[in-house]
Amino acid sequence: MRLITKIYTVIKHVYDKNKEWHFLSTPNNEFAIDDFQTSFNINRNICSNDSAKIFEKIKERSSNSRLFYYNGECYFEPEWLWGITKEGQLIEFSVPNNCCQWSQYESHPRPSHFDIQHRWSKRQYDKIIVFDDFYNFSNNYYHFMVKMLAQFFHMKRKGIDLSLPVLCPAKLREKKFFKEFAELFPALKKLNYIDYHNTIIKCNGFYISTGNTMFPEQLDLFRTITIPFNIVKKKVFVGRKNVARIAANTTEIEIIVESKGFETIYFENYSIAEQIAIIRTAERIVAYHGAGLTNLLFVQNQNLKVLEIHNANANLYYHYMLICNIKGLQYDCFVGGDLINDTYYVDPIEFERKFSQWLNGPSEEK
Repeated sequence: MRLITKIYTVIKHVYDKNKEWHFLSTPNNEFAIDDFQTSFNINRNICSNDSAKIFEKIKERSSNSRLFYYNGECYFEPEWLWGITKEGQLIEFSVPNNCCQWSQYESHPRPSHFDIQHRWSKRQYDKIIVFDDFYNFSNNYYHFMVKMLAQFFHMKRKGIDLSLPVLCPAKLREKKFFKEFAELFPALKKLNYIDYHNTIIKCNGFYISTGNTMFPEQLDLFRTITIPFNIVKKKVFVGRKNVARIAANTTEIEIIVESKGFETIYFENYSIAEQIAIIRTAERIVAYHGAGLTNLLFVQNQNLKVLEIHNANANLYYHYMLICNIKGLQYDCFVGGDLINDTYYVDPIEFERKFSQWLNGPSEEK
């Protein structure tokens, strides 16, 4: 088997070596059929001076979702879900990447000419819907909630027929959080997903949204979704373990927080429904920056206060500050040291000072 695999790899490499991919030219976004834009303005009444200074660059940030419709014969290859014209050009917007243009990133994977011609079978559809970005979003709870669901609501808002066959990465649909959230939001389960394993999906046109903002209907879902649990935890410290970007001295920080009556929890030990139940009863949350804070989208208690712990690259991690602003929640942050080998140091003395200040009410600097 190893020999066969090695021979196949060599043949594919030789076949693909001198073949280049060219992108479909789309001047003036000629395939875009809708735009939806949201602006985020920092509310200084709920945002501390510390956090406002760090996130100054995004105080007037706007985000948009663009809906595309390609009306023509094309196909999607199963490895990276690239859309390809019948003439053999890559359709740039077929794989949204934070609204970036894929042609700018030469390191991103391109499909194999050999596999397209000689390996994969083919199946024909008429019009289809394409969801998600296989390369970036599929492994992350935050991106699923904010972007994949935004794509769904963009389609629905525009009146796209959601009974059309849906091309959505199996890798995403196999995720535990996807399956659990689909139980809470059955519309996800009802979609007509295409099985594209080792199969080229041919079609006569497709809809795709960049899904880079949150729609009013999406926010309403987060606010009103029904949860069958009542788990009361008023003072919560959201820990992280076995993941990237974790404080090297996290045990030391846990001791400080727990000394003030906070309970350390790890969201990965709870179902999505249980996580939502916890976030809805909380009055104070301290948390490391991480996907667990995505659950702030489900907050119903407008008096919730949030303290987020960052590494020194905090200006890159504005996501949960924006959610707090959208939800009207009081937000503050503490910035630790530089990120080295996916860990950083949180000065316990400085953190305890900040933590006590945060616990005792509005900062004196405001």
